[in-house]
Amino acid sequence: NSFEYLKAHVIASSAVTFQIECGAPLPPIKDTNLTARLIDQRDVAPGKLWIGQLAGRSLSVPASRFAEQIGGNLSELYEYV
Repeated sequence: NSFEYLKAHVIASSAVTFQIECGAPLPPIKDTNLTARLIDQRDVAPGKLWIGQLAGRSLSVPASRFAEQIGGNLSELYEYV
């Protein structure tokens, strides 16, 4: 889980990390001194997120479902998708 890695990294190093909204927990983050803040869309230039796979390779069922879920969630949240 990438969020668990980022959370552990921040706790160990006092770093600042970013996570897309649909993957981040809502504050307060249980059992930590961490906090989550939403970034206003007006403060960030729109960009592109590409989801792909290597030619001739199949995604596993969990990876395929994740790609569909993240694509759908982002499409619902943002007009740029």
